[in-house]
Amino acid sequence: MMKKKFQLMRGAVQSVFMLMAFAGLYFGFRMNFKYVMFLSLIAGNFFCGWICPYGTLQEIFGKIGDKVFKRKYKMPYGVQKYLQFTRYIIYIVLMIEVVKEVFSPYDSYKVFIMSVGKLSEVSFTTAFIIMISFPLVSMVFERPFCNYFCTESFGYTARSITRIFTIKRNEKKCINCRICDRVCPMNIEVSATKKMRSLQCINCFKCIGKCPVNGALDYGSILGRKRSEGPVVTPQNSVE
Repeated sequence: MMKKKFQLMRGAVQSVFMLMAFAGLYFGFRMNFKYVMFLSLIAGNFFCGWICPYGTLQEIFGKIGDKVFKRKYKMPYGVQKYLQFTRYIIYIVLMIEVVKEVFSPYDSYKVFIMSVGKLSEVSFTTAFIIMISFPLVSMVFERPFCNYFCTESFGYTARSITRIFTIKRNEKKCINCRICDRVCPMNIEVSATKKMRSLQCINCFKCIGKCPVNGALDYGSILGRKRSEGPVVTPQNSVE
C-alpha cells in the first residue's frame, strides 16, 4: 500500500510541474531548477524522474502504449551499456559554441520549456515535430529521449556520482525474478547491483514499487553500519 501511495505522490508532483511548464509556454516565464542540482549531490537525480515535464510526457505516452500494444521494446544490455553515453557525447559536442547555435533551436526539451514566441516559425515547426516524435516512440520504447538524447540532465546525473542516498538491493531477500529490470524506464539491470550507482537512474522507484518481496529493494543511505539482511527468501516463501 505504501509503495502505491508513493507512486501516487510522485504522479502528483509530476502533474504540478507539467502544468507549470504549460503555463510557462503561454505566460513567458521559465522554471529554474538549479536548486534541484544540490539535491542530486546527496540523493541522486530526482529531476528527471519527478520534475522534468518532457520526461513526464514520455511517461504518459508510455502508459497509453501499455494499453494499446502488447509489449515494449528494450535495448539489449550489451548495446545499452554503450548507447547510454550518447547523451553525454551530444552534450560535449554542444559545448562547442558554433554547433550549439546551430542545434539548440531544435532541442525538443527547450522547445517544450521555452516560450513559443522566441523561436522562428520554421525552427519551431521542425522542433515541434521532433518534440512530438519522442513521446510517440515512448509508446513502444520507454523514454527514448531521456535514455539517449537529453543533454539537460547532464548536470543532475554528473552530480549524482557523489550521492549517499540510493537504491539498495538485499541479495539475501532478492529472488532474482528480474521484475525490477523489466520495469526500469532507463533500462538499468537493477538485479545485478547491490547499491545503485548508475548515472542512468532517475529515482522513479518503479523497481521498488514492483518488487514482490518486501525489503529486497529499498532506498536509503549507503553510510553507517551494515544492517541485518534477514533470512534468505526464495520464490516459494516470498508470498505469504
